[in-house]
Amino acid sequence: FFGAARFAGRSYWGGHYGTDNTNNYQLFSAGGLDFIAVHLAYDTTPNADILDWADALLKAHPHRRALVTSHWILGKGNPAAFSTQGAAIYHRLKGNPNLFLMLCGHIHAEGRRSDTHEGRTVHSVLSDYQGLPNGGNGFLRTFTFSPARNRIRVESWSPTLQRAATAADGLPHFDGSYDLVTFFDCLHDMGDPTAIARHVRQRLAPGGTWMVVEPAAGDSVADNINPIARAFYAFSTMVCVPVSLSQPGRAGLGAQAGPAKTIEVIKAGGFGDVRVVANSATNFVIAARV
Repeated sequence: FFGAARFAGRSYWGGHYGTDNTNNYQLFSAGGLDFIAVHLAYDTTPNADILDWADALLKAHPHRRALVTSHWILGKGNPAAFSTQGAAIYHRLKGNPNLFLMLCGHIHAEGRRSDTHEGRTVHSVLSDYQGLPNGGNGFLRTFTFSPARNRIRVESWSPTLQRAATAADGLPHFDGSYDLVTFFDCLHDMGDPTAIARHVRQRLAPGGTWMVVEPAAGDSVADNINPIARAFYAFSTMVCVPVSLSQPGRAGLGAQAGPAKTIEVIKAGGFGDVRVVANSATNFVIAARV
């Protein structure tokens, strides 16, 4: 839509193919990583010259992580089927070791697939919310990169609604709703466990359960004068509390928070039915339902 003249001279703009800007690329860096983003125009009969141009770009920037976008690369579901253009893009570019991600929209749905060539995996993702009320309720697909963990966190988020998407939003093939979510000896390590509880609540299907396993503890110091609690207090002081205090929220629950405080935190996150359902010498188990 915007011509090449609009972007000429901008540091991130790399250039374009042909006489217009419908096929173009960008160069940028973030978090210590260098990227090339190649944007290809929608084409039901893939143009071999344009694909050759894209292939040459990836080869000219072998040290930049490459992502490709186009209007329609794949359909809904997991694994989703490639469109004609999507298949052509993948098969023409898959020989480039730096290609790792392809993104598209086109149909009101969510879809993904992963394809491996010579030991390298390319992830393709469809996200499109135009069929929701108000033209999509402001939903956007966010990709958060964690180089240290070699992971990408994907989420559908609406700045209009100030929340992530849930199954109730009616996104076709949305797979972020679960009948059971489990936490094992970790909630007390979180900087903001109430925010974590709210996030879990958004991810639970109607009638779903959140199972929280925490270290055995009473609700007062007097309840915790025993050999196991002494060890847990030591672990908590040296590991659990510092970990929590190092994160936003700084709740510092620690491994000896006890069931009453843990239940209070979970209820503050929007759960109404929260109860201890099992105990052992080393742990207690909470079941939380909305």
